[in-house]
Amino acid sequence: MTTGNVHADPTVLVAHLTACIDRFAAAWQARLDAPPVEPPDLAEFLPDDTALFRRMALLELVKVDLDRRWRHTNRRLALEGYAARFPELLDDGRMPGDLIYEEFRLRALHGDRVEPEEYFARFPAQQDEIRALLSNMNTEHTTSLSIVSRAVEHKPGDVIDDFLLIAQLGRGAFGSVFQARQQSLGRMVALKITADSGFESHTLAQLDHPNIVRVFDQRQLPPQLRLMYMQYIGGGTLRDVVEWVRKTPVELRCGALLLETIDEQLKARGESPPTDSRTRRYLARLSWPEAVCWLGARLAAALDHAHGQGVLHRDLKPANVLLAADGSPKLADFNISSCELVPGATAGAFFGGSLAYMSPEQLEVFLGHSATAASLDARSDLFSLGILLWELLNGERPFIDEINGELTSRALREMSSRRWQGLTEAALARLPANCPAGMVDVLRACLESSPPRRMASAAQLQRELDLCLKADVRSLLRPSGQGGLAWMRRHPWPVLILAGLLPNVAASALNISYNYREILRHLPHDAAVAVFQKQLLIINSLAYAFGVGLVIALCLPVIEAARRRANRRDLKGGPLLRWRLRSLLLGDYVAVLTVVEWSVSGVVFPTWFRMALGSEIGIDSSHFIHFIASQLVCGMLAATWSFFLVTWYLIVVVTPTLLENERDDETMWLALARLSWRNSVYARLSLAVVPIAVIVVPLVHTESRGVFVGLGLVGLLAAALGYALARQIQQAITSLQTAVSVEDLPTDGSVTRSR
Repeated sequence: MTTGNVHADPTVLVAHLTACIDRFAAAWQARLDAPPVEPPDLAEFLPDDTALFRRMALLELVKVDLDRRWRHTNRRLALEGYAARFPELLDDGRMPGDLIYEEFRLRALHGDRVEPEEYFARFPAQQDEIRALLSNMNTEHTTSLSIVSRAVEHKPGDVIDDFLLIAQLGRGAFGSVFQARQQSLGRMVALKITADSGFESHTLAQLDHPNIVRVFDQRQLPPQLRLMYMQYIGGGTLRDVVEWVRKTPVELRCGALLLETIDEQLKARGESPPTDSRTRRYLARLSWPEAVCWLGARLAAALDHAHGQGVLHRDLKPANVLLAADGSPKLADFNISSCELVPGATAGAFFGGSLAYMSPEQLEVFLGHSATAASLDARSDLFSLGILLWELLNGERPFIDEINGELTSRALREMSSRRWQGLTEAALARLPANCPAGMVDVLRACLESSPPRRMASAAQLQRELDLCLKADVRSLLRPSGQGGLAWMRRHPWPVLILAGLLPNVAASALNISYNYREILRHLPHDAAVAVFQKQLLIINSLAYAFGVGLVIALCLPVIEAARRRANRRDLKGGPLLRWRLRSLLLGDYVAVLTVVEWSVSGVVFPTWFRMALGSEIGIDSSHFIHFIASQLVCGMLAATWSFFLVTWYLIVVVTPTLLENERDDETMWLALARLSWRNSVYARLSLAVVPIAVIVVPLVHTESRGVFVGLGLVGLLAAALGYALARQIQQAITSLQTAVSVEDLPTDGSVTRSR
């Protein structure tokens, strides 16, 4: 049988399916009214629009046929009989679980002796599935959609069970949603009235997230009516916002537009907006693209929670996102969701979705080009969310689906083809010019036609959208490929070696100048100079060689890990965490190494002089003090500057590369907090060089105190520059802490640490 075109409206696909069921049920009723009963030919009622839609209809018609045969005739047909006539009923040779459930339920309901072992024997490859299905079986609960169209109509003012219906909030193929007052508790709820079928309440019961509508409970009323009451959200939906966006010139769109839309919906329901809301104040300050980023990040967080519970939404669209009075989005309507944890929720039972928001692979399944709806994964939801955010941002969707109100298989193929071809330059050109840095890239990643190239998870999408609202954090984690930082990223070894060497070389030059004038002029010139030059050559060569070699050995694993990550090579878990934490300590390692080498040389130089020139030359305790004091001041300068330069390079260039996509890394957050403390300690040490020099001057009986004071003045300049560098390091630390911590994006413009 040909059913004609399928209308493109989101709920009409389900309505079309129930209409097909109703025709078959009416044919059955006509046969029952004119005995002898001859079952109608199921094949005559099958649509032929698309492979998947035909199979969905076949599943539901088989359920109706099973029910009527068991209720009214002795001409009962086993599932294998249906499969023999309609091979397309099977999914890779497996019988749909909801059909097994229905046959078992009907047999038990009509007193037929039936044991699970019989079904284990009939379908041996599905024993675990059957065991899960039958363990939760209720003979009064059906998976059939045949009763959906028979849900009782209600209107505002009616009282049903404990609920007074106040206003209708929405209506779809599966039922209606009302604003209602639960009289026993005196609270306002959203009441969804549907036929007693489907798994939405089971699905939503698993989800507990601030951006998912909270379900309180459900009740079953005879005959086969279900009431599901949930959190009442009075601010309308994103569909209302999209309409406002389309009517508002681009230059007038801003975060306040969202609040105006919500306030209109509240006013229409006799409610007032909250007078003191940090979230509303925050949203009012945002540009429109920033507000869309904020909404998208919250919805991505909701999806991440649902996906973590084994639930896919599969019907993301503006009408399914409710808005609270403070502007927070709430994801709703999981009526056709996939839930791996709900027994009996097979692909045919939950597949659906709004065509305009479907991913290309979801359309391919609908066309029958892919195996099953169950083959879809979380990335399909991300594609739908990408279209939703694009429409919210721009007032129009990225793919123009010209279907003239009706949808045929050919139109579906054209829709699928447009999505597989990807975004066009024309569509990208229509996006607002004031999008935050990275936002367009995020949308493109969501809307990649190939799932492997798409955003990998909802958690990653949330993180990327949040980063679009934090320019300083994003610039650190997503640096430009141009400029000095890019060069330093490509050439880590010259940068690290120079960062460790230059402060020591500069301090050595100052120290050599001081010691040459302060000590060598009191000694026999030729002999002293020869020894001093020999000391400089040997000690410095050994010290620098040892220091450079040790720094390379310590930094090598970190640099290699960063290189592998930059080249998208796999490196996760323990090893990555180890090198990530070491990257925060390398500046300290270099500083400690510097202090040790300067301290040792402060003793070695005068001791060597004494041994080489003899006591009669005049090396006494004052010269030891001169050496140690100058080494102390110069060593502090070298150590603090080595720490600042090495740490700055690592924290700005290397460490961001080592961060994973997961938002929460408490170990890293605490390690960054400890680095922040050490950074402040080094900043104070750099400032302490001058007072140390002032204190040491009276202790060293020198005729050239100006040189020592000069060291202090150089130290003062170095301390000022070091302090400025320490502030840059602290800013980078704060940005990285934001990137690795679990947080709600600021409702008041600040970052809130959730621990």
